[in-house]
Amino acid sequence: LLGLDKFEKEVMGKVKEQDGITQSTLKLRVKMSKAKLSSVLSSLENKGLIKRESFKKTLRVHLSLNW
Repeated sequence: LLGLDKFEKEVMGKVKEQDGITQSTLKLRVKMSKAKLSSVLSSLENKGLIKRESFKKTLRVHLSLNW
């Protein structure tokens, strides 16, 4: 988790606890705005740590194989 900011670390911890968590549930667990969470998830995705997949009207968040 080196090189991650506090928001990224918090999100990674929650995704690690529940791989495949929906983005809407994750938003409730980390208590971030939708915009902030989206930004954090984009950053983590760009770093190759997570991947997002469409699920109904939201997205599921998974740990990347690189993690």
